[in-house]
Amino acid sequence: VAAAVEKLNAAKSFSISMQQDIGMSMKVADQSQDLNYAINMDMDVFQNPMKAKGKVTVDMGDLGGKQETEMYMQETDDEAFIYVGMNGQWVKQSADVEGMEMYDVQDTMDLYLDNASDFKEAGSEQVNGADATKISGVIKGDKLEEVLEESGIMNMVEQFAAAGATEAEKMLSNLGDMPMTVWVSAEGYPVQYEMDMTAMLSGIMDSALKA
Repeated sequence: VAAAVEKLNAAKSFSISMQQDIGMSMKVADQSQDLNYAINMDMDVFQNPMKAKGKVTVDMGDLGGKQETEMYMQETDDEAFIYVGMNGQWVKQSADVEGMEMYDVQDTMDLYLDNASDFKEAGSEQVNGADATKISGVIKGDKLEEVLEESGIMNMVEQFAAAGATEAEKMLSNLGDMPMTVWVSAEGYPVQYEMDMTAMLSGIMDSALKA
């Protein structure tokens, strides 16, 4: 896994396909309501300086239908510009270079894999039409809090719960472990990774609602 991360960090360009599946069941006034939606992102990225183009699709199903957003990003010496298109309208936004880090799949993968442990080979599967070794691991509770802080999820928790940093830290404590799986190609590149965030997000939601 460490060798695969080194190869990824040496890459000059790559394509990303991300899928998030979210399902929630809420009970209000003795009535249950299920909320299921999916977020899909496809992006091509070039490094040093960073340039990227992508499309994000949010499918809310019966609750809100499907919404597509296009994005173009370009980094210069000390600033970055993001162009966002939705429903035929385009908006240009200025962002600092640090703000582009959320689109840096190399840093993101470093963060998750450096903090994961107990890796075990779990067979071979095809990814994008080629064989890849499947490796399972886990991000343990003491490392998970650090991952959430560095990934920006801490800020989301604070905003969701209208809580301060101290209260948010309480929400992120005692979340248990988060399973993750990474697939490594025959050439040694990490070509796919997957995380099951069910237990973690359930713990955060329970703490936020109590707060």
